[in-house]
Amino acid sequence: MIIIDKSADARLVETLNEMSDQREGWQLIIFHFSQLLEDYKSDYQIRIAVNLAHELLQPFDGGIYTLANGDIAILSRSLPNATVNKLVFQLRYLYMDDPLSYLPDGSENPAFLSTFLLEDETQFKQCLAMCNKQMILARRGEQASQPVLHAALNMTSTDEA
Repeated sequence: MIIIDKSADARLVETLNEMSDQREGWQLIIFHFSQLLEDYKSDYQIRIAVNLAHELLQPFDGGIYTLANGDIAILSRSLPNATVNKLVFQLRYLYMDDPLSYLPDGSENPAFLSTFLLEDETQFKQCLAMCNKQMILARRGEQASQPVLHAALNMTSTDEA
């Protein structure tokens, strides 16, 4: 299991597109950490979650993608249910004080994660659409955070026309 931090949104979409004919046994789990309260969205907390996932999933094929919005996506093949359950439990425990993990009645909040079984055509298409949208939003966010560079690129392309 590898960790992908740099351009993770684009690399996830690229990987999904490359595997479109060989999806048997693959799944994608997205932990919606972008929906955590601000107190739990620190880079430090996300790094703890990534390291915890990496330690547990190291012997398996796949990747851990740290998305630009703070979500963590885990693309894996033939991951045993017991391992998935252990990972989900540990990450819920890490964020147990956040309402994203547990509902007020103590039950698990279904908004904490999304799971896609990629061999299912419908789930694969839903997953790919969601990841494409996130990639576009991440790219727009990069451009918004670099207004001088973005303006310079637009000026250069206009000047050449």
